[in-house]
Amino acid sequence: MTLLSLVLVSLLTSLGVWQLQRADAKARLIAHFEQNSAQPVLQLNATDFTDPRLINRLGAVTGQFRDTPVILLNNQLLGGRLGFHRFALFQLAGSDRHLLVNRGWVPANAEGKPLLGDPALRPRDQELRGMLVAAPRPGMRLGELRYRADAPLLELPYLDLAWLRQVLAVDLQPLVLLQDARIIEHYRQQRQATWLNPQRHRGYALMWFSLALALGVIYLVTNLKRTDPG
Repeated sequence: MTLLSLVLVSLLTSLGVWQLQRADAKARLIAHFEQNSAQPVLQLNATDFTDPRLINRLGAVTGQFRDTPVILLNNQLLGGRLGFHRFALFQLAGSDRHLLVNRGWVPANAEGKPLLGDPALRPRDQELRGMLVAAPRPGMRLGELRYRADAPLLELPYLDLAWLRQVLAVDLQPLVLLQDARIIEHYRQQRQATWLNPQRHRGYALMWFSLALALGVIYLVTNLKRTDPG
């Protein structure tokens, strides 16, 4: 019983510590997001996009869209409706580097096809503004990525920047620029839902610590009774 009690108290204490660590990690994520998204717009043309401090940073970049297939990420929900996220390649001015730009969400029709209108982009010099984010990571990589150079649309079940870099033969940077204001707000809402509230994890930690304490008290009381000569 002593060994079992020690194991259970250690396990419950470890769970409490783990929840405190999760709370601290989520608090840091929230602070990082709020700090970066509140900073002035950063000029991105000479930026090192491998710097993780750029994630969730508002930025501006000059260059032009490339005449490449419109990239569509399927099965994307917005406001409870099914649709696609529409991406395009943007070449930075005076450079061979490219950014993948999320130009917004488009709905799907009854057949599950995108309602794009005119998807063509005319290459011209311009400035884009938006939020830099990490490329979305799929929970499971279901479906096959296929590329046809002559196809006007490239519909994908998930994003793989390394694969896009190879098939499009461009120097594609590791971050994505969210250009559409609705997508930026949707991203913020998703982050809030993902991070939840660190206080919730602290509540779980209190619960595990309380169980460990209760078990320790029960063990001590039980054993004191056994040793009581009366």
